[in-house]
Amino acid sequence: MEVKENLYERIDILCSADIITKDDAAVCGQIVDILAQEREDVDEEKAGIFITHLAMALKRTKEGEKEEPIDAEILEALKEEPVYEKASAFFGKVMGRLPVELSDAEKGFIFVHVCNVLGG
Repeated sequence: MEVKENLYERIDILCSADIITKDDAAVCGQIVDILAQEREDVDEEKAGIFITHLAMALKRTKEGEKEEPIDAEILEALKEEPVYEKASAFFGKVMGRLPVELSDAEKGFIFVHVCNVLGG
């Protein structure tokens, strides 16, 4: 899966530039593996945005930075989307792998990205 290799490369670039730690890079790599198992035909651009946001969310959380929350109406609207159940399950897997608890604001953005990636 060339997309998977490109996502690993994106993570390596973030790590090499000291934007994220090696530990966070390893976690993001695990999430790429889970994503590849979940959906083989993943859109590389959408997956790249998701992984980059996840990596940056880990960094912001560890540095105590706060993200403005996503509009609650957007999250409510996602409940009506066909991908919602699948995305919720995948989101739970992602959250279970993270070394830190993300803020609700970060979780909201990550969930939107998950829906986007898994929804096609």
